[in-house]
Amino acid sequence: PSSKASAAGFATDVERNIVQVTNDACKELEKWRDAYNNHRPHSLIGNLTPSEFVEKTKMEKLAA
Repeated sequence: PSSKASAAGFATDVERNIVQVTNDACKELEKWRDAYNNHRPHSLIGNLTPSEFVEKTKMEKLAA
């Protein structure tokens, strides 16, 4: 019985670790996505950020 309980405890710890690592990865990816889309200019779109490019394109379409 104690080995089953020990195995169950280990499995619970592994599961918690997986959840924590997944949450940490999601937070890091969100920070990267925000920097990429909102703070980092891209030369192929006129040295604008992607979000600035989208706004500029919307304004140009409205003006046309």
